[in-house]
Amino acid sequence: MKITRKENGTTLVQSETTMFTYSPKGDIFEAFTDTQITASIADDFDRSNIVEVRAFDKEKGFIYFKKKDFFEVNKFEDLICFIFEKYKL
Repeated sequence: MKITRKENGTTLVQSETTMFTYSPKGDIFEAFTDTQITASIADDFDRSNIVEVRAFDKEKGFIYFKKKDFFEVNKFEDLICFIFEKYKL
């Protein structure tokens, strides 16, 4: 897994086959992935103590999050890596 943080606050998480990018500015933020977001993936994010899924576009790969009280960038990155591994993305 490769994590790249850009100066503008955007973070890119990449596996060999999938990428996930986000910029957690504000309490509600958007992320994008080049893989299809399934209900199971959204549920895994939602069940965390880190973010709440507000909406997602299954086909386009957009997902909208609201930060929970325990949100930290490093915890969110760990969650993304866990989901990549769980679903073999």
